[in-house]
Amino acid sequence: MTPLSHFDVDKFNHMVAIYREQGYSLNLPDVKSYDDFSTNYPYQGKAQLSQMVASLQKQDILNQCYMISTSGSSGKPVIFGNRILHSVDYDSYPFDIRRLLEKNIFNATDVVSNMLVPGCFGFLYEGLSRILYYIGATVLPVGRFDKQSSLEKTLSVMETSQVNTLIATPAGVMQLVQYYRDHNYTFPVKKIVYIGEMFHSHKRDRVRECWPQAEFYGLYGTSETGMMGINLPAMPINEYRYLAKWFFAETDETGKLYITDLRGSLIPIIRYHVGDTAQPVKEISKDISSFVLGGRSDSGFNICGNLISATKIKANIGKFFSNQSEVQFVLSNTNNGMDLLVVNISYDKTEDQSQARDHVMKCLYSDYLFYEGVARNSIKVDVVFTEFLELSNRMKYPLVVDKRH
Repeated sequence: MTPLSHFDVDKFNHMVAIYREQGYSLNLPDVKSYDDFSTNYPYQGKAQLSQMVASLQKQDILNQCYMISTSGSSGKPVIFGNRILHSVDYDSYPFDIRRLLEKNIFNATDVVSNMLVPGCFGFLYEGLSRILYYIGATVLPVGRFDKQSSLEKTLSVMETSQVNTLIATPAGVMQLVQYYRDHNYTFPVKKIVYIGEMFHSHKRDRVRECWPQAEFYGLYGTSETGMMGINLPAMPINEYRYLAKWFFAETDETGKLYITDLRGSLIPIIRYHVGDTAQPVKEISKDISSFVLGGRSDSGFNICGNLISATKIKANIGKFFSNQSEVQFVLSNTNNGMDLLVVNISYDKTEDQSQARDHVMKCLYSDYLFYEGVARNSIKVDVVFTEFLELSNRMKYPLVVDKRH
């Protein structure tokens, strides 16, 4: 394992001591060093986290807290919670995340349209609105744009308020751009703050056709850990600066990213694989470090901020075919900034291609997370029967080929 930041032995031991005092029925020993930590604490995945939560629920731990659930896109949803706002002082995570955002992204001159939805990071939609209020920004808690009862009235309010900052997933921003281009509204957006997936340069170019001065800021975190870090306009598109004071990060030999939550959250998150891959960049200080995010490590891809399980869809597609036809998902961009998914099926003349195409589309559309992207007009789909799937540089046929840029 490769640590991506300084491992604070005292902070970790203080955290596990509190868990023991609170009666957690878990094996949480003190450690003397990072090597000792590595020896005494095994890796965690979603299955282990789910088992831990089930055990703690029997102890009635999950009460008087903010309930959170993972999406269930890559497995059974894990329901847990946190109490990070129960004891807030100057030297606490809520203050540090606010300082990080205020120093680097938001200020009191921002007029922010918050187009996120409740959920995900627990405090994502309402939490960001709360932070922005304390920073002194003007906040329009719009919610998901395409779910408004009147898009025209929503845009009219945004124009009247002269919104200059958007918070949304890339898909949410592109929906707004599409509608903005087709109607006669004007407001001076200068900041795009996105979350959920990478905001590819092709889409950024489309946004700047509406708002030439727009700068892009990324937020990174997971449902299990909460918000961890930021990407700034001067940084490479997939590099994130994160709060190493509160999150200890490691990678294994394959690049899988593991996080230890040092905030003393309600549910212990220790050496937990968050589903992403990463590469170390540099440790800026003991409190701040950075990494470069790679792709997902679980054969998935992001659409509209939702993680789609390519493995699950492939299994459903395979039920139609009598032979061992290979399946491959290739993502790219259309000229108007939408995502394009081409499902490559290894060619076999014995199969009825018309029925096979219908089956593939049915499998895709039955995945509600994927269909959300279709319903939001954020993705186009095609099915191609071919003798030649796309090869990787290592001369293998990857399940997912993401060419979005």
